[in-house]
Amino acid sequence: MAEPPKLQQDQINNYGYAQANLLINPGFEIWQRGTGPFTVLGDIAADEWQFSGSGGSGSVSRSSSANVGSYCADIAWTKTSADVSLQQGIENYKQLEGLWLTFSAWVLCSSASAARLFIADYVSSQDTGLSSYHTGGGAWEHLTAVKKINTSLSTPPVSWSHSFPLKVGINLEATQTGTLIDGASLVIGNFPQGVPFIPLNPADDMQRCQRFYETDGSLPRLAVAGYATTFFRHRRVFGFRTTKQSTPTVTYSTFSETNVSSSSIINDNVNGFERDYIPTADGMVYQQGSWTAEVT
Repeated sequence: MAEPPKLQQDQINNYGYAQANLLINPGFEIWQRGTGPFTVLGDIAADEWQFSGSGGSGSVSRSSSANVGSYCADIAWTKTSADVSLQQGIENYKQLEGLWLTFSAWVLCSSASAARLFIADYVSSQDTGLSSYHTGGGAWEHLTAVKKINTSLSTPPVSWSHSFPLKVGINLEATQTGTLIDGASLVIGNFPQGVPFIPLNPADDMQRCQRFYETDGSLPRLAVAGYATTFFRHRRVFGFRTTKQSTPTVTYSTFSETNVSSSSIINDNVNGFERDYIPTADGMVYQQGSWTAEVT
């Protein structure tokens, strides 16, 4: 049997087999909430990366200065008393208890000892695995953090991404502008040398994002139309494209309506919701709007 090409053989030697990337939107390609700047701590910027911290001001924006793919995240931060991070909570943390994890990403930074990656879990206090600092040379560098995850993870602080007790991300520890992160991978295993960026299939990537946030778009959509009878309640069912992690908060924006009153959202769950309304008179009803569903 012929030997595999050297690159393939190196991958076999180093990793054994192709590891699954556990992250959502690891290439920072999907920005369903907009392209920024996101300036409020706690906001989700790129799906499902949360801008988190205190004691300063800053922003996260989409950038086309990507190292892989089309986009990356651009973080700016003016530090006063605390650090800031762009982080992602890991939903399937229970299956990862007791295992080694490796988190790698490409980072660009202009100051030394200002930016590094982390893997954090929570038992009685924060326990963190850290990468080396970016050297600050203003070029892309591949950083890696490794950590063995604690068992019996406890309820985390509410500020953590989606309140999952395991998170990964990039931490900024000094005032910075133009710190970029791209091409992130989180895999099972202890690989201190790092792992290559493992992209997701775009359809799978979007589905992972929509598990936490979904919108039918910014353009008005037809919600209800047809003949109705006065004072009899009517409903329309809206199904989500992707089953949500938990019951989301559904926001419906009405752009225009005719012969409709007392509209409300009812029976919302992980699979969809119903739009309930009452006609004001016998005859045709019409309503146009759009909606978003977000797991908080």
